[in-house]
Amino acid sequence: PDPNTADANISLIGVANAATPLAVSYTTSLKGKTATFTATPSGGKEGYGYLWSFGDSTPDSPYQNPTHAYTNSGDYNVTLKVTDSGGGVITKIIEIKVVDGMGITLDSDKHGGSAPLAVHFTAAVTGGVTPYAVKIDYKDGTEIETFSAAQGNFTFDHTFEHAGAFESIVTVTSAGVSIASPILTLVSLPSYTEDVYTSGDRRLPEDEGHCFIATAAYGSYLSPQVRVLREFRDSVLMQSGAGRWFVATYYKLSPRVADIIGANETLRGAVRILLTPIVYAIKFPLIFAALLLMATLPFLVRLTRRLAASPRLTFNDR
Repeated sequence: PDPNTADANISLIGVANAATPLAVSYTTSLKGKTATFTATPSGGKEGYGYLWSFGDSTPDSPYQNPTHAYTNSGDYNVTLKVTDSGGGVITKIIEIKVVDGMGITLDSDKHGGSAPLAVHFTAAVTGGVTPYAVKIDYKDGTEIETFSAAQGNFTFDHTFEHAGAFESIVTVTSAGVSIASPILTLVSLPSYTEDVYTSGDRRLPEDEGHCFIATAAYGSYLSPQVRVLREFRDSVLMQSGAGRWFVATYYKLSPRVADIIGANETLRGAVRILLTPIVYAIKFPLIFAALLLMATLPFLVRLTRRLAASPRLTFNDR
C-alpha cells in the first residue's frame, strides 16, 4: 500500500471521531426584580452539571433553569458554569440590570365638556428603564396610540369627537414589565344646536339624540330652570368620577324619555312639578334646608315627646 494514502485515511478517521467542544447558550428574562435564567448545553460529553452565581451574595443554584428574586435594584454580573462528564468546563458572564417596580399616574387638564372635547393629558412614570413603550387606549372607538417615551414625564393630546363617557387608560412597558395607569373617565357632553320645544315642533336637539329631560319639560334648553341644572352639572357633578358616570348614564338613557315628555303637555307639567323643588334646592340651598327643617320639625317634636313618655327599661324590670 501507498504509505501516503494510509496516513491520510488514519487522519480522517481521527477527525471524525473527535468530540464536539462543550458549548452553552442561555436566556434571561426579568419581571420586576425577579429573574428567570435558562441554560442549553451542547457538545462535550453528556452528563452536564450547572452552577449559577447571581452576583448578589446569595447561595449559588445547581439547577439548569433557575429563578431568582433580587432584593435591591442595580447592575449584576451573573456567572453560569457548565461542566460535562468528560471533564469539560465552560463559563459565561451575564450582565443584567434589575430595576425598581414601576408606578404611573395619569391626569388631564379637563374631565368633561361639550363635544368635540380636546383634552391635554399628563402622565408620570417612576421606576423601570427608559425608553418606555407607551400604549394609549382612549376607549372612544379610535385606534390605540403607541409611541416611545425617552423620559418618565410625558404629555399627549386627544380630541373626543362624540358625546359619551370614555375610560381612557395608558399602559407602559419597560424591561419586559408592563403597568397600566388608573382609569381616567372623561365625559364629552352633547353640543346643543336645536333647543326649543314648541307646540308645533317638538324635536330633540340635533346632538346625536341626547337631551336633558328638563329641556323637554320647560320647553327650552335656555330656560332659567334648565340653566340652574346645567350649572349644577358642570360645577358639581362633572368634578367627580361618580358624578361624571351619572351624567354619562343620564345622557345614554334620557333621549327617549325626553322625547315622550316633550310630546305630551300633561307629562311636561308633571315633570316640571317634580323638578321644581330640585331646582330651588340647588339655587337656594340654605332656604331649602330651612324650609325642610320647618316641615319636619313638628314630626321631630312629636317623636321626641313620644319617646320621653314611653316607659324606660331598667334592670329591675327583668
